[in-house]
Amino acid sequence: MRITTMECPCCGAKVKADEDKSLNFCEFCGSQLSIETARSQGYDMEMGRQKAARQEALSAAEKLAELKEPFINLRRYEAGAANLTKMVGDLDKREASLIRNKKFNIIKTPVIVTLVLWIILGLAKAPFLAWMVFAVIAILSLPLSGLLFEGTCKSVASQIDQHEGNLVASISKIEEYKAIMDKYPDIRIPEKYYNERAIEYIRGTLLNNQASTLGQAIAMCDEKNDREKQMKLTQQQIALQQQQIAELQALKAQNQKNRRRR
Repeated sequence: MRITTMECPCCGAKVKADEDKSLNFCEFCGSQLSIETARSQGYDMEMGRQKAARQEALSAAEKLAELKEPFINLRRYEAGAANLTKMVGDLDKREASLIRNKKFNIIKTPVIVTLVLWIILGLAKAPFLAWMVFAVIAILSLPLSGLLFEGTCKSVASQIDQHEGNLVASISKIEEYKAIMDKYPDIRIPEKYYNERAIEYIRGTLLNNQASTLGQAIAMCDEKNDREKQMKLTQQQIALQQQQIAELQALKAQNQKNRRRR
């Protein structure tokens, strides 16, 4: 006796039918059931299941294509944004320090120049004319120091503007990537596969009907990587053996050469 489950065409109940009998009866409404109908329903259900699985695989591959860029670049943009945030913070502190110590920053250069020239002139026992030139230089160094200070402030402000612009662009890109990822919370792959080669392989297994689910595709990618690692290890072992054989042959040849000389 071979039992199959089918749906009654009259009442819709799920009933069991004996495949060895040409006719069966619904235990709920008493309607006649054809075993051919049962087989047809089973075939249709299987075909429907396969079709749904195929559509799910193609949908996962399409979503993965859209998620490829976020998967690959999101971590890089987040690291860049963190670095830019730190740089902007450091520059803000430097700018605040420059402004807070403006007078000191302006006069420190003339003071240093004056002290250095004073020491040099004193040690050299310079004449009066040299001291006059020194006085002019000391006077001129004050406005020059002010110009240098303003230039430094503008340079720092320019760097802040540049880094803030880059930071805004990075944050915008991060938000864009996260919005795409939030659209497909069911499509996730291990972070070790956040590269174009791995993602395209996973998509290929889904598109080529080698895998019916994303989980199967990831498992296939794991198996492929394991095979590649094993192959690489085997190649390394073969290369090492070949090197050892070559060294032994060279040593043998050298020993034979030494024996001939004796």
